[in-house]
Amino acid sequence: MKVRFRVFGGLSEKFAKLMEKEWHEFEKGMTLADFLDSQDMPPKAYWIATVNKNIVHENYVLKDGDTIQIFPPIAGGY
Repeated sequence: MKVRFRVFGGLSEKFAKLMEKEWHEFEKGMTLADFLDSQDMPPKAYWIATVNKNIVHENYVLKDGDTIQIFPPIAGGY
Protein backbone atom coordinates (compact mmCIF):
# COMPACT_ATOMS: atom_id res chain seq x y z
CA MET A 1 0.00 0.00 0.00
CA LYS A 2 1.27 3.49 -0.79
CA VAL A 3 0.76 7.10 0.30
CA ARG A 4 2.07 10.46 -0.87
CA PHE A 5 3.85 12.49 1.82
CA ARG A 6 4.41 16.26 1.67
CA VAL A 7 5.76 18.62 4.33
CA PHE A 8 5.54 22.43 4.29
CA GLY A 9 7.05 25.32 6.23
CA GLY A 10 10.04 24.88 8.51
CA LEU A 11 9.91 21.08 8.41
CA SER A 12 10.19 20.90 4.63
CA GLU A 13 13.94 21.40 4.72
CA LYS A 14 14.43 18.51 7.15
CA PHE A 15 12.29 16.19 5.03
CA ALA A 16 13.38 17.38 1.55
CA LYS A 17 15.14 14.11 0.71
CA LEU A 18 12.16 12.07 1.89
CA MET A 19 9.81 14.11 -0.30
CA GLU A 20 11.86 13.30 -3.40
CA LYS A 21 9.99 9.98 -3.51
CA GLU A 22 6.48 10.28 -4.94
CA TRP A 23 5.08 7.25 -3.07
CA HIS A 24 5.88 5.74 0.33
CA GLU A 25 5.03 2.19 1.35
CA PHE A 26 3.04 1.43 4.50
CA GLU A 27 1.43 -1.61 6.11
CA LYS A 28 -2.32 -2.19 6.04
CA GLY A 29 -3.93 -0.90 9.25
CA MET A 30 -1.16 1.66 9.89
CA THR A 31 -2.33 4.91 11.48
CA LEU A 32 -1.11 8.37 10.62
CA ALA A 33 0.79 8.40 13.94
CA ASP A 34 2.51 5.08 13.10
CA PHE A 35 3.54 6.37 9.68
CA LEU A 36 4.84 9.69 11.00
CA ASP A 37 6.78 7.93 13.78
CA SER A 38 8.41 5.77 11.11
CA GLN A 39 9.52 8.98 9.33
CA ASP A 40 11.00 10.52 12.54
CA MET A 41 8.45 13.36 12.60
CA PRO A 42 8.78 15.63 15.66
CA PRO A 43 6.03 15.69 18.32
CA LYS A 44 2.49 16.71 17.26
CA ALA A 45 2.81 20.14 18.88
CA TYR A 46 4.94 21.18 15.91
CA TRP A 47 2.59 20.33 13.06
CA ILE A 48 -0.97 19.91 11.74
CA ALA A 49 -1.84 17.00 9.44
CA THR A 50 -4.26 16.70 6.57
CA VAL A 51 -5.06 13.62 4.54
CA ASN A 52 -6.62 14.27 1.14
CA LYS A 53 -7.04 17.95 2.18
CA ASN A 54 -9.04 17.11 5.35
CA ILE A 55 -7.64 17.77 8.82
CA VAL A 56 -7.29 14.42 10.59
CA HIS A 57 -6.27 13.09 14.00
CA GLU A 58 -3.26 10.88 14.58
CA ASN A 59 -5.47 7.79 14.88
CA TYR A 60 -6.62 8.08 11.23
CA VAL A 61 -6.07 4.72 9.49
CA LEU A 62 -4.24 5.25 6.22
CA LYS A 63 -5.72 4.03 2.95
CA ASP A 64 -3.95 3.17 -0.27
CA GLY A 65 -3.45 6.31 -2.37
CA ASP A 66 -3.89 8.82 0.49
CA THR A 67 -1.98 12.11 0.33
CA ILE A 68 -0.57 13.21 3.70
CA GLN A 69 0.34 16.88 4.11
CA ILE A 70 2.09 18.26 7.19
CA PHE A 71 1.88 21.97 7.97
CA PRO A 72 3.45 24.05 10.75
CA PRO A 73 0.93 25.49 13.21
CA ILE A 74 -0.24 28.95 12.22
CA ALA A 75 -0.21 31.86 14.66
CA GLY A 76 -0.74 35.51 14.23
CA GLY A 77 -2.55 38.54 15.40
CA TYR A 78 -1.42 41.42 17.51
